[in-house]
Amino acid sequence: MWRYVDYENDGDLDIIIAIDDWTDYGWDNAFDKNGVWTNGPLHGTVYLIEQTKPGEYAKPVHINAGGKPIENFSISGANFEDFDGDGDLDIIIGEFVDRLSWIENTGTRTKPEYAAPKFIKINGEILHLDLEMIVPTTAD
Repeated sequence: MWRYVDYENDGDLDIIIAIDDWTDYGWDNAFDKNGVWTNGPLHGTVYLIEQTKPGEYAKPVHINAGGKPIENFSISGANFEDFDGDGDLDIIIGEFVDRLSWIENTGTRTKPEYAAPKFIKINGEILHLDLEMIVPTTAD
């Protein structure tokens, strides 16, 4: 899943790629005889490909949150928007089953720095969507 985003507010569109890795997840024989899941999780991560000149791009780099590369358990479809109204771009990503994670930009619009992901809560309770393979999209 990819999106155009002016990541660092320099006037050009960069490319954000959210990639999922199903290596540990697997498909066949994933449950034991008691119905317990035996395979690993579905990993997802988010990369920035910065536009350096018109039509030229840097090598992909992980976007970090909480001091380490973003890792969620899904095909995240990272959404960049000012979700908390403070003038910078935050991130919302979907989890494979049931939840959304919010990653607050604690830096600035021109120098993003992201806090560790937190599940979105409503009235103190984690928001559950009763869905799988959540790929959120923002709209006004």
